[in-house]
Amino acid sequence: MHKVSDQQTQEEIQSGYRPIVLDSSFAILPFNNLGDREFEILCYSLVKEEIKKKKHQGLTDIVLMQGVGERGRDCVLYGKDGVSGLIQCKKYTGRLTKPQLLKELIKFALYASKDSSILPNLNNFKYLIYVSNDFTEPANDLIHNYSLSILDDINNGNIAKYISEIVEEYESFRKERFSPPLEEVKKILTSIKVDAVNGTDLTNRIYAESTILKNFFNVKTVVSIDDADQIIRKAFDDYGLKLLTDEDLKSIQARISQTNPDHRVGFGFVDFYGYSVEFFKSLKNEEYQEILNIVVNLQMTLNRKLLDFINTEIRNLIFSEVTCNLLRTRKIHQISVDVCAPYLFKRVTQSVMKQVIPDFLLDESQFGKSESTEDVISEVVERLMKTCERIMAGDYSELVGDDDLVEMKKDLFRHTYHGLANITAARERMELDLPILIPVLKSMESKLNQSISDTRTVVISDSSFLNNKEKLRKILETCNKIGPLL
Repeated sequence: MHKVSDQQTQEEIQSGYRPIVLDSSFAILPFNNLGDREFEILCYSLVKEEIKKKKHQGLTDIVLMQGVGERGRDCVLYGKDGVSGLIQCKKYTGRLTKPQLLKELIKFALYASKDSSILPNLNNFKYLIYVSNDFTEPANDLIHNYSLSILDDINNGNIAKYISEIVEEYESFRKERFSPPLEEVKKILTSIKVDAVNGTDLTNRIYAESTILKNFFNVKTVVSIDDADQIIRKAFDDYGLKLLTDEDLKSIQARISQTNPDHRVGFGFVDFYGYSVEFFKSLKNEEYQEILNIVVNLQMTLNRKLLDFINTEIRNLIFSEVTCNLLRTRKIHQISVDVCAPYLFKRVTQSVMKQVIPDFLLDESQFGKSESTEDVISEVVERLMKTCERIMAGDYSELVGDDDLVEMKKDLFRHTYHGLANITAARERMELDLPILIPVLKSMESKLNQSISDTRTVVISDSSFLNNKEKLRKILETCNKIGPLL
């Protein structure tokens, strides 16, 4: 058997012509624009990739034949016990007819009658024929009712007639011309299983394997006007040329674009537009420092208030999602509730602190570590268990506060550990509760992340907005949303 190596297959794929395909997701791929050999390599590559992904039950490998002397086999299929089938590829512009299909089957059966190694197990062998177009109705009937149809063709003499024609046509069978192996061919044809794949089936399978599609076809995607608009916008974004459709961006762009380039001063954490370098040079050191301190204090105040907001949101979510839904319904123990707050705070505040702490300091802090959900939960649980073990042993040395406060904390611990005899029981209960708790924690984390932004920007404007009625209307709407606090 002349097998083709993977390296040779890849070389043939790279050197082949790729027909243009308009990706409309419903048209049959232009297989007939490929060469005969390219079509064989395409079928081989597709099935090999599918075997890797366990899409063909019972198949372990596929081998591509050299293209000459393959004896009715373009690809050989292997199962755990060896050869278990073949693929014969036929690239025809028209539909494959029943006589053409029967002759292909007979050719293989003649070869198999001469060499049992290509058909080692009659009762466990599948003959697959892949066509670039489709089959005629009689050919389809033969395929879908093969076991009965092949007997009809044997009984009405079609098989004997086609055997005679084939042995006369092919030089490979000159020895069989005087005594065709009719009974052996009949036995083979009635024992093997036959199935077929047409151009539509192939197209659907190839679209599911994008690498195969791109290796053999030059895909041109057809999109709607709306989709094209989104593609163009993304392209602009990739090149840093964002289309200004956001009203706030338009407002900022309009203000900044009108500012003289000499009147733009940037300090990294704050940029000033409309203030010249000369203006800042005119300031005394203490005046310059005063302005920057105001900005820094504003940032620190906002960050502090943001962390307070996160803490409040965490408490509210724990109460509604965990205390009410899980603890009060006795799905989890009280001790497991204590995992929630430290886990959520650490996970959510990372995005806040990344914008507060510079990278060179962030890497050395706890917020710079990229930890998975499981890592953070393990860390929190282990810390909680150490505290639990210490308290259960009667060690209250780390409790701080006056006597009344320490007593109150002891009462809280007794409530938290109620029903748990020892640290082993606490760990066992935690292991039972975590599978219930983790999906809820992830959901709460997602909700919290939606309530804060990774990057935060404050824009301080002059009083020119008072001359803009539309701007004033939006300010009023914002105030109404926030409420009466303003």
